[in-house]
Amino acid sequence: MQFLSYLARGISLGSVYALIALGYTMVYGIAKMLNFAHGDVIMVGGYVVFFTFCKGGIHPVLAIIIAMGACTLLGITIERVAYRPLRGASSLSVLITAIGVSYFLQNGAMLLWKSDPKSFTSVVKLKPLVLFGGQLQISAESIVTILVSVVIMIVLIWFVQYTKPGHAMQAVSEDRGAAQLMGINVNGIISMTFAIGSALAAVAGALLLSSYPTLIPTTGAMPGIKAFVAAVFGGIGSIPGAFLGGILLGIIENLSKAYISTQLSDAVVFLVLIVVLLVKPTGLLGRKTAVKKILTIVLLLCTMSAGSIMARGARDAGIDAGKTPKQDKQEKTEHPLRWHNELRIGWGDQLFESLMWHNPTWVVTTMPETFTKTYHENYRHNQHLWL
Repeated sequence: MQFLSYLARGISLGSVYALIALGYTMVYGIAKMLNFAHGDVIMVGGYVVFFTFCKGGIHPVLAIIIAMGACTLLGITIERVAYRPLRGASSLSVLITAIGVSYFLQNGAMLLWKSDPKSFTSVVKLKPLVLFGGQLQISAESIVTILVSVVIMIVLIWFVQYTKPGHAMQAVSEDRGAAQLMGINVNGIISMTFAIGSALAAVAGALLLSSYPTLIPTTGAMPGIKAFVAAVFGGIGSIPGAFLGGILLGIIENLSKAYISTQLSDAVVFLVLIVVLLVKPTGLLGRKTAVKKILTIVLLLCTMSAGSIMARGARDAGIDAGKTPKQDKQEKTEHPLRWHNELRIGWGDQLFESLMWHNPTWVVTTMPETFTKTYHENYRHNQHLWL
């Protein structure tokens, strides 16, 4: 029964890691950057819940909603002030900025709320679940944390797969330049991603502090790092992967504390991560891009071939809209190469625009930036590239 108790606690802790990892994986998958200040947003959310619920006495659900709103505004502000000016900068510059934002939030919290530990009151007011005649007892915090994590993961998957903003997120994640050419507001999508991740951080902070009720300005530092490990473990950029990685990380950490050593539990967690990455560098549910490259090449060849065949058929049939037969014949005689090229470009454009009209997300997420951008600019400005 002790093993089941440790397992339940591990799943509960892993669910908190999963909530934090979802924010990490969404930001990295779309903005291609590591927001190491994400853990400190958890701390800010925890303080908001502490002052509104523990000190203010308002309903815990309302306190969490207020914390989500505050963290959402904080996440959007961080993105616009610290990260957006570095959109075209190197990864090292963005990483240093993220670390600087993290220290800024920690020291700002120390100035505002002092560094003395604060006792956090649990937001869960339910009775624990007792099984096997009292031999196994699962806390209400653990049950609520697991359920909330599962529901949020399902909602996020639905949002990304079946809504227009979710499709835009996929497009920006795959090719930011091509997505912008297709009319997607890239900055708005990235800001929305930061907002979602920060709101999830507020929920994670409230649930984490309900199980581990000590609040200090560095509360979110270590959970943030472990959640990042969980995101890499499961396959960064994958929502189910982040959830799976968080659950497994929590189980491994809790069982290591119980059966190996409380001092070595973190070392065991990172050792498992190293082994997994050596065996499967993309993570447990990470995706490879080889198949997408093959599909891109096939699509390119099919588009070119279809345009060439249609143009040849139109040329053989003598089709040229808007001209009399005499003018058409004269132009064929005087400028045969230009006439053929214009038809070829025209048919290729029609095929490309047809794909964009019926399924723009698929085109943006499948075609590489170089092809999409060149093709888009070509049929608008230059008719002599595809000879």
